[in-house]
Amino acid sequence: MGKKHSSIGLWNMKTMLHCSVVMFLVGGLATLVFYRNNNQEQVISNVKVTLTTKTTTTMITERENMNTNINTRPFDHQRRLKIAPQFDGKAIVERLKGKRLLFVGDSVNRNQWDSMMCMLHSSIPGKKRVSMGGLNGTLYTFRATDYNISIDYYWAPMLVESNGDDPSNHRLDHRTIRIEAIEKHGQHWVDADILVFNTYLWWRLPIIKFLKSAGSLLGGPNQVYDEVDNVRAYKKVLETWSKWVRVHIDPAKTKMFFMGLTATHSRATDWGGKKDAHPTVHRKLWRPLTDAQKKNPQRASDCTHWCLPGVPDIWNELLLAYIFPVTETTSQ
Repeated sequence: MGKKHSSIGLWNMKTMLHCSVVMFLVGGLATLVFYRNNNQEQVISNVKVTLTTKTTTTMITERENMNTNINTRPFDHQRRLKIAPQFDGKAIVERLKGKRLLFVGDSVNRNQWDSMMCMLHSSIPGKKRVSMGGLNGTLYTFRATDYNISIDYYWAPMLVESNGDDPSNHRLDHRTIRIEAIEKHGQHWVDADILVFNTYLWWRLPIIKFLKSAGSLLGGPNQVYDEVDNVRAYKKVLETWSKWVRVHIDPAKTKMFFMGLTATHSRATDWGGKKDAHPTVHRKLWRPLTDAQKKNPQRASDCTHWCLPGVPDIWNELLLAYIFPVTETTSQ
């Protein structure tokens, strides 16, 4: 479908794995920064927000409508370790003019999209709108018309076709994929100027089913499949993704990143003794918990996604520092 580029060696499996390791370390660093910055703070339970501008009012409303995880404590973007240039939303917006920034993957990358959109919203003048439900519910779009900026998220939790491709009906007890079928999703990624991929959450089951019959429906009856351990399956899907990248993505035109998993942080004592920045039983993303679930936080807490403002904002600051280095932004 596409033409191979002469620079395909830049995106081989070795390079991709290096990117994944780097993003793993960056994710852990961002988490640590957030905890250190908030180590001495008390959680504020009843925060009163005074909305002073129309833009702010609109953004708060949109965040509520999107069921974003909203943290109950204030967060100061400047109160962090000096590991990245001071965030300048207006300068970033100028560099994003005429570009499409696309997050692809599971709901953790949706979390990053929420964060990026909210970080840049107030710095973009003119008309702005958020639309969800495009492409059968898989595409979420933040569009700034006057600046021709699109910040999008595409739901593809396993990158290739899977039985979880329906964004509203994917809570299943098994994972079935077409290991080499990526074009159905990939055709919607090729026009992005900046691509940020991830896939992690759904590979934690010990066994992944590889559908063998090309004509079988994912999730349908009478399937013929191979059962593959999750580590081998994850490697295979990254090989499929890497082949797609080599054919369709020109690194001279498109900046691309692969977001690895966050460093393990299951014990609060490992991070300064504070409770972490997950929504636990207060989540609003996807399906809010029932009263019965809230009474059983040991089993029902969401310790995967992040509250906003919070850790994803710092990760996005680091990401933007890679996309638009200070020297480049200053010279422009």
